[in-house]
Amino acid sequence: MKYFGVFARAFIFLVLITFSAVSQRGFSEQPAASSRLDGPELKPSRWESVTLYSYLGIHSDVTTTSPYAVTERYARIGWGGVAGSSYFVNKNWGVTFEYGAHPDGDNDSAFTLETGPIYRFKFKNWSPFVHILGGRALMGGPNDPKKNLYHDYTWGPAVTAGAGLGCIPLFFHGHGGIMPFQADYEYDHVIYPKDGKIMLSGGPGDVSTYRLSSGFCWGVGSVTPPQAVSLSCSVSPATVYPGDPVTIAGTADHLNPKKRSSFSWSGVPGVSGTDSTVNVSTASLAPGTYTIQGKVTEGAKAGQSASCSTTMTVKAYEAPTVSCVANPTSIRPGDTSSITATGVSPQNRPLTYSYTASAGTVSNAGNSATYSSAGAAPGPVTVTTTVADDKGQTASCTTQIDVVAPYAAPAPAQSELCSLSFARDEKRPVRVDNEAKACLDSIALTLKSKSDASVVLVGHSTVEERNPSKPNRGSHVENAAAQRAVNAKDYLVNTAGIDGARVAVYTGSENEKKVGDYLVPAGATFSLSGAASAGDDVKPQQRKPLARKPATRKKFAESK
Repeated sequence: MKYFGVFARAFIFLVLITFSAVSQRGFSEQPAASSRLDGPELKPSRWESVTLYSYLGIHSDVTTTSPYAVTERYARIGWGGVAGSSYFVNKNWGVTFEYGAHPDGDNDSAFTLETGPIYRFKFKNWSPFVHILGGRALMGGPNDPKKNLYHDYTWGPAVTAGAGLGCIPLFFHGHGGIMPFQADYEYDHVIYPKDGKIMLSGGPGDVSTYRLSSGFCWGVGSVTPPQAVSLSCSVSPATVYPGDPVTIAGTADHLNPKKRSSFSWSGVPGVSGTDSTVNVSTASLAPGTYTIQGKVTEGAKAGQSASCSTTMTVKAYEAPTVSCVANPTSIRPGDTSSITATGVSPQNRPLTYSYTASAGTVSNAGNSATYSSAGAAPGPVTVTTTVADDKGQTASCTTQIDVVAPYAAPAPAQSELCSLSFARDEKRPVRVDNEAKACLDSIALTLKSKSDASVVLVGHSTVEERNPSKPNRGSHVENAAAQRAVNAKDYLVNTAGIDGARVAVYTGSENEKKVGDYLVPAGATFSLSGAASAGDDVKPQQRKPLARKPATRKKFAESK
């Protein structure tokens, strides 16, 4: 044991230097490719074995019972070693088998053989642990040759509880590394046998020790916990109109094929089923955005179920649009025009067409119609086209058709011709003079050129003529207005040769001595304010020259 302490101190120094390097590496730079520290997280080993160098401290006494009671304290044991192996059933729980040996040259020694459960905490690449061990301990001492005190090696029960920082992989491609430390409390109970050859021997020993260890470790195999089930879901298509089909698909990962899994869906009316793919009935859904939740279950344990969610949008149907045109846009009464309408539904819904007109009638044949102007008054007519889809949404357009009346020539109207003046001859105020004859000759020519026309002669008289103060004196003519018109007609008929049926005579109300002459075309009706038929009572007067005056005496004498 001479060099044992030197070796121990060198080993501890090496462990501390290595642990310092590992710590700096883990926090400041990327580890070497051969280290099991590579990657985001090391998988925990299935088997881990350790070879540790440890220090054992004892704080206990042994009370010797033969031949008399003597209490003796254990001597320092100090350095020794621990070898152990652990098997893990999962990443946390395992069972440990451990052998500890702490001999001493003074024959105060401790050897243990124990087993028990171990639990390790996994923090990425660090694995703190706790364990509880039970087994047997082989204790020797305390011995004191000077006092003839001796306690031979004796087995007894042992219990150990401790904790430490688990294996840190550094070499051999991550299979080899160091265990920075392990701290344990150990309780041993032994009863030393009585030896008759030794003066003082025998007695019980309740031994309480502490143990600090550090050294190398090796890992074999790995414990890979089953990955948690995950679920993603998608909707196709993501945007629909009411009634369109929608498919929800769920994709689950890390399911155990040996176990039966089931899916469930919720979040929107019309979605149901326990398969990974389900359909959604959208016919009754109002427009809006819906969130659909999916869940897959493999078992009752944590990590054996997962959820997902996705959204779908139901859009409102868009209203249709329509345009319309008429051809032709101008027709005569009784004619027709074609109406052509073009309706469009953004979602290709079926469309129906209807037509109305402000006047006339429309016969409908889908997107084409025929407008009839029969019964419509001349003027603009508005035709309205309405298109409706099967969802009750409508759109309208209008077109205008002009109903044009056929051309009608203006009704014939009377025209005024030259008039006859009777104011120049006071003694013969109703006589047609030469100037009047010229006007009548012109009228006669007009009537001959317009064989279907007639002429109206309207005679007028003055107030004095109509109401004379001395009615039977001088040149007074009874009903002078009618007489003038009759005399003018007589000239046209008997002198100019105009058919009397084409000449009508009237009396007027103007305060003048004249006859107004009016040409009346065929189809026209004579009209003049204050005019009245002259009747048949007035007869024409012969056109006679004035009587010659008798010559005076002087002129008679001169003639002789």
